[in-house]
Amino acid sequence: MADLRKQAAAEGIAAPGKRVAILHLDGDRMGKLLAGDADAIGARWRDVLHPETLRRLERNEYLGKAGWADLVHQKRLMGPSLHAFISRALGTFSHHIVPWVVEQEFSGRLIYAGGDDVVAMVPASEAVDLAARLQQLFSAAWVVDTQPEVQPWSWRFPGAAASYSQPKARDRFVIPLPPGWDGKEPIRLNHPDQRVATHAGGKVDEVVRAYDVGAVVGQLMPMLGTAASLSAGIAIAHYKTPLGGLVERSKDLEKMAKRQGRGALAVGHASRGGIKTGFSLPWKAAGQSVAAVPSAQIVLRRVVEGFGSGLLPGRLPYKLRDLAPSLGGALAALRGEADAGLFRRAVEQLLERDTAYQAANKDSEKVDLLAKEIERLLRGLFESCLERSQQTHDADEVIAAAFTVWKRGVLVTLPDGGKATSDCERKAAKLRAEQFTHGLLVCRELARGDADGEDEA
Repeated sequence: MADLRKQAAAEGIAAPGKRVAILHLDGDRMGKLLAGDADAIGARWRDVLHPETLRRLERNEYLGKAGWADLVHQKRLMGPSLHAFISRALGTFSHHIVPWVVEQEFSGRLIYAGGDDVVAMVPASEAVDLAARLQQLFSAAWVVDTQPEVQPWSWRFPGAAASYSQPKARDRFVIPLPPGWDGKEPIRLNHPDQRVATHAGGKVDEVVRAYDVGAVVGQLMPMLGTAASLSAGIAIAHYKTPLGGLVERSKDLEKMAKRQGRGALAVGHASRGGIKTGFSLPWKAAGQSVAAVPSAQIVLRRVVEGFGSGLLPGRLPYKLRDLAPSLGGALAALRGEADAGLFRRAVEQLLERDTAYQAANKDSEKVDLLAKEIERLLRGLFESCLERSQQTHDADEVIAAAFTVWKRGVLVTLPDGGKATSDCERKAAKLRAEQFTHGLLVCRELARGDADGEDEA
């Protein structure tokens, strides 16, 4: 390895990083989907009928009276054709898309891909972007392969590296967007006005909007649609960490993502001394456009860049951790003043879960007020730990992202009960308090890159 590094340095090739990540992805509710569970099927009959057919159904008075106008809004039922469609989409994703994305769009190495399961090794600095890209493609309605002539695994053939171009590689699979963003108009391949979604590996200031690329030409491949999602676990460690332990840790983190709501990303890092952190964030925020890059990626990337640029002080996670006892006492007081059910629902609302239920519930006003009080408390403590030297738009976005990460860390680890009364309960409360800052610590670790990293023996 030392000789290889010397040869690379002599040829002007940057030294590889010392931190690697194992990425483990698994589709959410796939068993229910294949079993035909109505809650798992997102497609409705209108989604699979030609737009002209839908217009004729709406205009035809006889068919309207017969109930066809209402039928097209009903969910599809599981049958042989839908089962075959799902199998085809999963096969295309795992055998056609995943290998290219992992090894060509990014600097990873695919370990396993089958159906909705993926295991890969990737440089730590690329892990979140790779997971977001795969989530983006998995949950697309359609993907266009603009280079269908590429032979499977041909990039591993001798001499293939000479013609490699990452920008070209990232242009291969594109997600066409319906005109007008309302989804009512069909996509139009080979049309100059057809737009595609932004690649999830772009810069932070580019990933929140779509861009025009002109005519899109290639092979159209159906995917599982916006109702589908992946849960991802990313285990980060020094490259000398035993691979078996890293794989097991990635599985544990993937299970953490599923426990905390599915459709989420869980990231953790470890040193040679053992596991340090574990943190989960949902891929998309409530109300986020289906065409947008997953918000979790944007949030985490902003926080990483904030630590890297100095907009966020390196001591921030530790200052917040020192305030954890005070925070726990204040939250316990709020919990004691309010009904336990109301407090839990306020927390769920802040986590952006079950918002429809909250809006319809008779106690929604009380829940809203309590949620605002919790938010005000958290924001006040967070801002007291900042060292703001200047106020800029970039700084505001970074601070907002950091607050989002810390707030989620607090809310998902809050106990359901009241004040700790036994030694075991107090130890558990202390452990939860340490977990409040895990998200910020992960981002700080990624921002360090290889600074202060362990050298080879």
